[in-house]
Amino acid sequence: MLCPLLLSSSSASPVYCLDFPGHGRSGHKSPDSPHLLADYVFYVLEFVRHVSALHPGAPPSLLGHSMGAGVACLFSACYPSLVSKLVLLEGTGPLARDVDPVGHVRANADKRAESNGALFGAGVRPRLYASLDAAVDARVQTAQRMPGEQYISREAAAAIVGGGSREVAGGVEFTHDKRLSWPSASYFSEEEVREIAAAVEAPALVVKARDGWPAGKDAAERAARIGAFRNARVEEVGGSHHCHADPGTAGEVAEVVGRPVYY
Repeated sequence: MLCPLLLSSSSASPVYCLDFPGHGRSGHKSPDSPHLLADYVFYVLEFVRHVSALHPGAPPSLLGHSMGAGVACLFSACYPSLVSKLVLLEGTGPLARDVDPVGHVRANADKRAESNGALFGAGVRPRLYASLDAAVDARVQTAQRMPGEQYISREAAAAIVGGGSREVAGGVEFTHDKRLSWPSASYFSEEEVREIAAAVEAPALVVKARDGWPAGKDAAERAARIGAFRNARVEEVGGSHHCHADPGTAGEVAEVVGRPVYY
């Protein structure tokens, strides 16, 4: 919903949407290759180099939502000369966890040992939904189970499901890699996330939805992260965690993102 609005301006630059491995209809990693947030920096680097060759000149802007905001922030810190602007939707950087390297590795290994067979065994298929509408219903319910009072419109849910599902004999199945919800073997600490934010040179815009992911006890940490950026502004918009995809709020998000005063 957001991309067409960003492209509606006569001076708009090309907009590219990147699906990481295991997301949408992208291919999945092999059974022995875990998902690590830091890996996505490499994929963005390859993509940015390709896009920059197609459109030489100023470096591209990066816009990321939720996990994508964490990746965009980390990439901007690693390669500051390759990013001109940074927009973080419902996110302030990579997900942080308490320092517990042994616990994180063990939790990931236990999950892999428990579940790899169920994912990659002969004849194993993802969960089947009777229809596309049933899959959309499931996506709406998933948002409603998230912390706080979150929600997602059926229009946004249908767009997400449409880009991440396929029709098979007997119904519809999601195409994302189930391992994306597993515990990671490696996390950044809160102190490391602030160091990442401090290394970002591009002007950053942090967009927070009023009914989005609740800050709760993490409000102070979120404020400290934003304060660690060299040049960051914060804007609150209406809507929930998927404010950029919901028809009722995508226009407000596009208007905020397009304001030159923020950069």
